Amino acid sequence: MKKIIAIAVAGAFVAPVFAAEITLGGDVEYYFSESDGANAAVVSDVDINVDFTEDLGNGLTVSGYVEGSDASSGDLVSLVSVSGDFGAVTTGDDGDHAGNAYDDVTDVAPFGMGDGVGTSGTMVNNVLLEPNLGVAGLTLGLGYSAGAAGVGEMSSYGVKYEFGSMSVRIGATDEDGVSDSASHVSATYSGNGIYAAYEVIDNQSGTTDSELTKYAFTYTMGDIKAFFEVQEAQASATAAEYAETGYGAYYTVGGGLKLYAEAHTQESASPDVDTTVVGMTYAF
Repeated sequence: MKKIIAIAVAGAFVAPVFAAEITLGGDVEYYFSESDGANAAVVSDVDINVDFTEDLGNGLTVSGYVEGSDASSGDLVSLVSVSGDFGAVTTGDDGDHAGNAYDDVTDVAPFGMGDGVGTSGTMVNNVLLEPNLGVAGLTLGLGYSAGAAGVGEMSSYGVKYEFGSMSVRIGATDEDGVSDSASHVSATYSGNGIYAAYEVIDNQSGTTDSELTKYAFTYTMGDIKAFFEVQEAQASATAAEYAETGYGAYYTVGGGLKLYAEAHTQESASPDVDTTVVGMTYAF
């Protein structure tokens, strides 16, 4: 928490010193959850971030952020991007590899199910290059990560093509020195208050090949957004199938305040687990 306070203080004083535009923001979340056979829990999460951007006057713009969260023991993460007519180069200890840069299209439930693109361990020192291809709607990402504990050097790529109300995305990662790789293909539709997404993720670790399929749907009507998310996985050809389902709704009270409720079910070889979650988020 001391580091989070330090970010807020720094954001208040650095703005007059530099020409960069500095914005202090963040979000606060509280939720109550209750699962079968487990004690109820009240969880809080506070994120504070300082965003910055500056026009360097030579056709280049630098932007990024510093962020702290009490959910990660107050550790600070940061990201810096330089962009221009050539495209953009992004680096930092909070950056995602290119294989992940354009996925997460099915993550609509607040309780969250995560996804399977990538590897175990912590990714640091990522570099993401997004060249300007000169084709409307087409984005290419080429990535490199020096790796960290449990993860070797990694190369990755991601491609996103947006046309009208639809998009298609592909991405892949390959870890040097081991037989670990991952890939994903996804498609989305957004229009008339409807959002729909489909994603298939394949993870290869040694001789084990696992597949993850995800579906998501939301419908927004005024201040209410209903959501439905499904994740189906199988760790190997002989392993039991695993499935998660989450559905519920958000209600925007006003400003940055939202309330939500979700019913969440985990299905596997062990007894199913049903969880009810009620929460609020405030972004500022």
